Formats: sequence, C-alpha cells, structure tokens
Amino acid sequence: MRKIMVSVLGAAILSAAILTGCSAIRKGEGDKTKAETVQEQPEKNSQEGSKEDMGTVADGEEKHEEGREEEQDREEKREEKQDQEEEPAIRLSGLSEEALSVMGCTQKELAEALKEWTEENGYSSAAGAEFYDPMWIRFGEGRYSMDCRLAIGSEGNGVSENAGSIVLTLDVFKGKKQIRFHQ
Repeated sequence: MRKIMVSVLGAAILSAAILTGCSAIRKGEGDKTKAETVQEQPEKNSQEGSKEDMGTVADGEEKHEEGREEEQDREEKREEKQDQEEEPAIRLSGLSEEALSVMGCTQKELAEALKEWTEENGYSSAAGAEFYDPMWIRFGEGRYSMDCRLAIGSEGNGVSENAGSIVLTLDVFKGKKQIRFHQ
C-alpha cells in the first residue's frame, strides 16, 4: 500500500514539475528579465546578513514589477516597429490577397521593387499604384503579369520633374522569386 502511495505521490510531483517547466517556456522573455534582475543582486545578498535579506525581498519584488513594466514597454515598441515595417512606403491598391498569394509575394516586396524602378528610370517619388484586373499567367515561363497605373509625385529625387501617372506592367517570376516592372 505504501509503495502505491509513494509512486502516486512521485507521479504527482513529476507532473507538477513538467507543467511548471512548460509554463516557464511559454513565458519566454518575461523569465529572462527576472533572471537578469536576480543575477544583478546575488553578490549583495551573499555579503549582507540574514536580517538584511528580509529587506531585499521587498526590493526584489519592486524590481521584478519594474522589470515587467519595462518588458511590456519593449514589447509595445517592437509591435509598433513591426507595424511600421509592414506598411509599404508606396500605397498599392487593387491587389487582392488572392492575387498576392498566387504570385507568391507581399505588398512590401512589390512596393520596394516599384520604388527601385522609379529611381532607376529617373522619375520623382511615386505616391502610389493602382493595379488592374486581369492577371495574365504564362505557365510555360512561370510568369504572372498585371497592369498598374503609377502615380508620380512632383517632389522626389529631382532627376525628372514628371508629374502625373504612367502605365506599367508588373511581371512576377515565381520560380525565380523575381519582381520586374516595365512600360
């Protein structure tokens, strides 16, 4: 009977340890800041007497709360940076998610390629592009094509003072992961 109770108790302790480890892994960086805070104070705690250790526990809790707040601030800043990175500099309209998934590229990649094309061809900054249906698919070449109207702004790199819009064709070579614009 005692063997059964000991084995059940051992299994319960083992499962509790496993669950604690899983939750620690889920927390991720939150535990790192706690570990960093604890690592900063070990030498002080070992040198101080046992009476002073009681005071450092409260200090440690305050530092832990400050660490949580700092971690939340860092996470918010990361999210803001990601949102800014995801938004392309050039507005692209008329592109559905289905068209992007078929071509195998993102709006950000298209915006970068379009910006590069405008700079290479001497146009001032591009304000945006409007893509038109239909999409032509050339299976033999692995090429996906769409027409778009590029809106050219009057300010920009100063190479050309063309303002207005031009019609371009977008070619995406899915196998080569190549994006190309041409007139």
